Amino acid sequence: RKSRRKHPVSMAAQTSVTSLEFVPAGTHSYLLTGGAADGAVKLWDARRPALPVLSIVPSLERRNLALPSCHAPLQAPAPTPRLHGISALALDPTGKHLLASTTDAHHYLYPLHALNLGFSKVLAGHGSSSFYTRTAFNPDGSLVLSGSLHPHACVWNLAPTTPTPPHTPLRPAATLPAHTAEVTVVAWSRRDPYTLATAGDDATLKVWRMHGGGDE
Repeated sequence: RKSRRKHPVSMAAQTSVTSLEFVPAGTHSYLLTGGAADGAVKLWDARRPALPVLSIVPSLERRNLALPSCHAPLQAPAPTPRLHGISALALDPTGKHLLASTTDAHHYLYPLHALNLGFSKVLAGHGSSSFYTRTAFNPDGSLVLSGSLHPHACVWNLAPTTPTPPHTPLRPAATLPAHTAEVTVVAWSRRDPYTLATAGDDATLKVWRMHGGGDE
C-alpha cells in the first residue's frame, strides 16, 4: 500500500470508474457511477446503457456557486476549471440521500431523487485529496463517518444544532485519533448505532464504541 503514492497515477486510473451504487427505488435497473477523470456522478438505466440519464459534477457545481453575478464588471475569461474526481459514493440507509466524495477534500450531499436540483450540504475538514478515502452513514442517516488524509477519522452531524448558511461547508462534529497514517476505510454497524470501525495505512483496524458524545 505504501508504494502506491511513490509512483504517478496511471492513465487507466485517471479515467476509471471509482464507485458504483444501485439506486434503491424498487428496481435494480438504475445505477450510479463516479468518475475519476470527469469528476461526474452519472445515473444510468441498465436497460438503455448507451447514454446516462443524468450527469452532475459536484466540484464544478460548488465552483459555479462562488462565481460573481452577471452584474459584476466584465473580466478576462476564467481558466478552464479543474475537475476533481469522485473518490466514493455512499447511499444513506433511508435511500433518500447520496453522498459524493471528491478529491477536492469535500463530501457533497444530494437528494437522491432530485439530483438535478444540486447538493443540499457540503462537508469539509477531513483534508483528503486521494481516491482511497471512504465514507459511511450511521443507521439512521443522521451522521457521516469519513476517513482522512490525516491520522484521524471525522464525524459530521447532518442536523447541527447551530444553523449554517446555505452551501457553507459543515465542519466535523468530532474527530477520532484513530491511526498513525491516512485513514482510508470506515464502516458503521447496521445493528448497533454506537459501534463503528476504521482502517488505515498503518495496517491496523480499530473498532470504536461511541458513548453519547464520547468514544473509546
